[in-house]
Amino acid sequence: MSFKERFREYREVDYENQFEVLGGKIEIVKESMQSQSESTVNGHEDLHALKEALRTKRLAKEHDITRNRFFLNTLASEYAIIALERYILPLLYGLLGAVFFVLRTLSKEVQTLTYLPMTEINYRLRIPTGALAGLTMSWFFTGGTLGSSLSGFAVSFLVGYNVELLFFFNG
Repeated sequence: MSFKERFREYREVDYENQFEVLGGKIEIVKESMQSQSESTVNGHEDLHALKEALRTKRLAKEHDITRNRFFLNTLASEYAIIALERYILPLLYGLLGAVFFVLRTLSKEVQTLTYLPMTEINYRLRIPTGALAGLTMSWFFTGGTLGSSLSGFAVSFLVGYNVELLFFFNG
């Protein structure tokens, strides 16, 4: 049973008990008003006050449910943001850096007429390697920025662009 279900069960039981108590009081006041031949002003006031208390408790229950949903949604969104920042975005920035390198290098080779079909495998391997290099660098630099001006995403992009740098440090 999840935290959400356990918490909801506890609060549901608590509110249901309060609703039963107020409902019982309302029934007692109604019966006392019916047993008396004339309805008193105090009986109507008591009945109105109890119905208002019941309505207030129902509103409090709805407020608690809404607050708990908001809390759980906020918690879930924070975990999603953490996953994006730590894993997905560095991977994508590394991939972008590698693709940028491949396009830039291909452009130069086509302009100088030095492109060889045998180098295609190098470019095909460079793209996933750049993505993994960007992810790897995010593990080393978990802080928001490096120094004062370079973010972890920029490092992921640069390492994706220059994969040899990662292998130089690991070798």
